[in-house]
Amino acid sequence: MTALIVISAAVALLALILSVPIKLRVMYTDSVSVFAGIGLFSFRIYPKKKKKIKLRDYSAENYRKLMSELDGAEKEKKPKKAETAENKSAEAENNESIIKVLYGMRHTVTRIVGEFARHIRTDTVYIKADISSDDAAKCALLYGAVSQFASYILEFLREFTKLREKKVTVDINADFSSSETAADIKFVLCVRAVFLLCAAVKLIFAYFGFAEARDAQKALRADSIKAAEGKRSISKNQKYKNISKERSGTQNESERKLC
Repeated sequence: MTALIVISAAVALLALILSVPIKLRVMYTDSVSVFAGIGLFSFRIYPKKKKKIKLRDYSAENYRKLMSELDGAEKEKKPKKAETAENKSAEAENNESIIKVLYGMRHTVTRIVGEFARHIRTDTVYIKADISSDDAAKCALLYGAVSQFASYILEFLREFTKLREKKVTVDINADFSSSETAADIKFVLCVRAVFLLCAAVKLIFAYFGFAEARDAQKALRADSIKAAEGKRSISKNQKYKNISKERSGTQNESERKLC
């Protein structure tokens, strides 16, 4: 009974974790900021937080520690051995093989990403921009380009994600009386952890499956090449034997004529 309760609790906890929504917030006012959130927790992805300057970091004791670490690193530092041509060629071949595998599975990746995108929900789209310029003609061109770009973004989100139309706000204006353009942009995307995990597992299995199939095809090609080379060598040996027989027969015939 206790084991059943523990298993049920573990399954319920796992289901709860996989159902937790993962949110991605992209914002722009003066600069771009990207935040990721899991449940009630949120952390900044870009830009990274700057390290705070503390006065104790510049104490004499820390300076001595830093200098001693640098001296120790210089003493322990050894010249790196130059890579051989074989190692370089092997590394280049390995990289080329990975690139070929990824290129070969591009259709599979596109399909998996497309299936995953259907589960992404766009919760918020907020685009507010005041387009300004010293030149009225340039301002009008910029206004048209930004408006067109915003419509492309909305169409893309409608096509590949679940867009909440009630949370869409687009307000783009042309301000001919100012010379500075101001923009306030915010996107919020949401997806449950279970769909992200499924997409990651599918991509991993697709990669290793395609790589295994490619290795098997490569081995089969190598075997066929070896078999073809073996047939060529056999045919060459047979050809040489026939030539030697013809020569020996011609020589015997000439000897009989002389006799």
